[in-house]
Amino acid sequence: RHPLVRVEMLVSNRVVDLVEEGVDVALRVRTTLDDSGSLVIKRLGDDAPVLVASPALLARQGTPATLEELGRLESMAMSTTDGRASMRLTGPDGRETTVQHTPRYVADDLLTLHVAALAGTGMCWLPSYMCEDDLRQGRLVRLLPDWQPPRGIVHAVFPSRRGLTPAVRRFLDFLGEQVPTHSRLLGRDAADSVT
Repeated sequence: RHPLVRVEMLVSNRVVDLVEEGVDVALRVRTTLDDSGSLVIKRLGDDAPVLVASPALLARQGTPATLEELGRLESMAMSTTDGRASMRLTGPDGRETTVQHTPRYVADDLLTLHVAALAGTGMCWLPSYMCEDDLRQGRLVRLLPDWQPPRGIVHAVFPSRRGLTPAVRRFLDFLGEQVPTHSRLLGRDAADSVT
């Protein structure tokens, strides 16, 4: 629809300073929208991550039935502190707990973690939209389905509505059309822009 629009994508798990780094739009998934400061936020939808592992990993190390057993599986993460990572989970009774683990593989890109999970490198959480086909086809297995990681709010942030180039406006319109479609397919609603 817009053949003159060019996209340059930077994938990073760190918070990017849009103004300082000259970035037009950042796509983020956070449990809250409170940390965006003076940026304009376009809420696109939400997603509940799924804790997954490959059948090959489970054949090697066993399928966990408890949180303690989960902590013994080889794992992966998007970031670590001193080589350690944690997963916050909420149980069926609403009880929250944190599982500490030492990941054998760390990558700040979800697609990379997805490929590694399929290869049996370790367990990890992935957005449901990214792994629903793999779960249906048996390429990945959902772990401890009664325990849920926090839901993430999928949103775009940008410095200001004033001065947006036509290309950036079209890109934001495209995101507004496409991302909520995935949320609706998963039985969730998307909201409009907030500031």
